[in-house]
Amino acid sequence: MRLIEQHYLKGPNRWGRGNYLRLLIDLGDLHLAASADLPGVAERLTALLPGLEVRADVLQHQGLLAEMLGMVMLEMQRAAGNGSAAERLQLLIGRKGQVRMLISCESEAEGVKACAAAFAIFAAVLGERPAGQAAPRLPPKEVAPVALAMAAAMPAGTMHAP
Repeated sequence: MRLIEQHYLKGPNRWGRGNYLRLLIDLGDLHLAASADLPGVAERLTALLPGLEVRADVLQHQGLLAEMLGMVMLEMQRAAGNGSAAERLQLLIGRKGQVRMLISCESEAEGVKACAAAFAIFAAVLGERPAGQAAPRLPPKEVAPVALAMAAAMPAGTMHAP
């Protein structure tokens, strides 16, 4: 999972009236994977972020990995005290493994931090970590603040999961 492009769209634009972070993400072979194709991922996400249960339909069988990633980005914004509208998701046709996502956010900084935190959470949930390194085991209420702290500590321009 890797971020290829990131652009902040402020105010009214061709996708809506609000502010959006437009992302191009390379999900590799998982770009069309539904939650049913990823055993245990939905359960681990809802255990870490109980607020995701609101959109259980996406987490059950029909939701794509990109949709789950968008939900986690919104959850990170909510955890930081920022309300936002529903995310927008657009699949980029013709480029294997890539997904274009529009995610609503109140400011560029908030959107970027939410994106970085979501990538960090998904790296842990999907098991993308260096060999021999154990997955973090945190109480659910501590995950969002820790993920936001991880995002804040990332160097500028580093938007991939550690």
